[in-house]
Amino acid sequence: MRTTLQVMSFVYLLLSASTSFAATYYVAKTGNDAFSCTQAQSGSAPKQTIQAGVLCARAGDTVIVRGGTYSESVGNWPASGTSGQAIVVRANDGDTVVWNGGNTSAVFITNRSYIRIEGFTFQNMAVQFPVRVLNTTGNKTATPIVGIEIVNNKFINNGVNGLPNANSSTTLLIQGIGRDNGYSGDPVNRITGNTFSGNYGSDVTLAGTSDTLVADNVSTGVRGSKDGSNGGNFVARFILLTGASFSNVWHPAQRNVIERNTISDMSRSSYVNTAFDAAGIRMDSDADRNTIRANVIHDIASGVPWSFDQRGWGIYSESRCDNNRFSENIVSNVSEACYQLGSESTIVATGNQVINNVGNNCSIAGLILANAKSTAVKNNIFYNNGRSQVYVTTTSVANGGHVFSNNNYWRNGSDVVGIWNWNTAQLYPTATQTLSQWGSASGERSALSVNPQFVSAPSDFHLLAASPVKGAGENGVDLGAYPTVSVPIEPSLSRPINLQIVVE
Repeated sequence: MRTTLQVMSFVYLLLSASTSFAATYYVAKTGNDAFSCTQAQSGSAPKQTIQAGVLCARAGDTVIVRGGTYSESVGNWPASGTSGQAIVVRANDGDTVVWNGGNTSAVFITNRSYIRIEGFTFQNMAVQFPVRVLNTTGNKTATPIVGIEIVNNKFINNGVNGLPNANSSTTLLIQGIGRDNGYSGDPVNRITGNTFSGNYGSDVTLAGTSDTLVADNVSTGVRGSKDGSNGGNFVARFILLTGASFSNVWHPAQRNVIERNTISDMSRSSYVNTAFDAAGIRMDSDADRNTIRANVIHDIASGVPWSFDQRGWGIYSESRCDNNRFSENIVSNVSEACYQLGSESTIVATGNQVINNVGNNCSIAGLILANAKSTAVKNNIFYNNGRSQVYVTTTSVANGGHVFSNNNYWRNGSDVVGIWNWNTAQLYPTATQTLSQWGSASGERSALSVNPQFVSAPSDFHLLAASPVKGAGENGVDLGAYPTVSVPIEPSLSRPINLQIVVE
């Protein structure tokens, strides 16, 4: 018996010695970086800078930053967290903590995983990339960056309105993180619950980044930033998804989930001296297999007559953006198109799905298939848009493979709905085809042209109980953004639409 107890005690001592306990380190304006990390675990002896607090932290540790303004850049992250044991840097509960990086990024995370930034106010940073996360290796198989969380922060008046011969500004630049091409699981990084106001260029850019959840954020008033890669135009977007190269390895922006964001109020500023292009969600250059769901986008470059000098889209997915799913989104009051897939001057967009969305009061059209192939367009409501509810160009017709079914096209006082086989040499002509003519040309099944009877558009796009489009979708689904039964997923897209983040 004594021998058994002695062995058990020895094992317990070994386990105790190898167990690491999470620590909490404090940072305050009244602190002193000369305090040791051990001392900084007491609120009475905090570090003075966030960087000093971060240098103490290892997997599972938390750095709590008390109220005040911290003018510093934190780019030295000595360790990664681990699954279930992230390194957390957060503002003290109830305090306003302003983090301003001065002349460089406030946060720059390179080749580190499982780090959470939470509860800060980032504002008035006149730098191109106020917050940046980067995987420099170009190898997502051997060195994937996962567990990055940027949650419940405020980003106010950050970025620049243009730099000579440079790309536009972006508040959160997320480069090359996520998993490799063979991954098929849930998102491994998240940007959630943040508020963006009055920033320049893009609030978020996912460049060569995959498997990231961007959800439940609010974006208002993005301002134009001059973009050297876009002909010197000024651009404004909530989010840009694009492929990118790292260490000479090209990575698509794939399997990201962009959902339940509210995006509004982008307009041309007085300093803009070239064209202004705005979009709620913009995708380009191999943004593939992403889920864009249940976002609300309104008032994008609106309020003035349309021209090439001021263009706006709700959701614009362009060159080589394949097999994405756009569902249950609401776009309203936009200067050009609510939804556009492809452009004739770039490479075709293939295999996308536009299902159960609403497009309302967009100056040119509800939907434009400019250079698209094998698109599924089902159960949508395109309602009271300007020149046409839908355009499909001659290029997209020649590409072939499109399936239109159970959409509702409606404009008060008009019986024409769209143009199939639109020759773009004629710039945005008024719709010429009635519903019957559209159906004959496009092959659409079970199309409607009726007032959808929303509860109170544009503030509430739920359907009234007596709406003629309830149950009028494929397999009895309600049309529009609030279906009462599950929307089936097309076989061409294996990505599920209801995903949960799994990082701690």
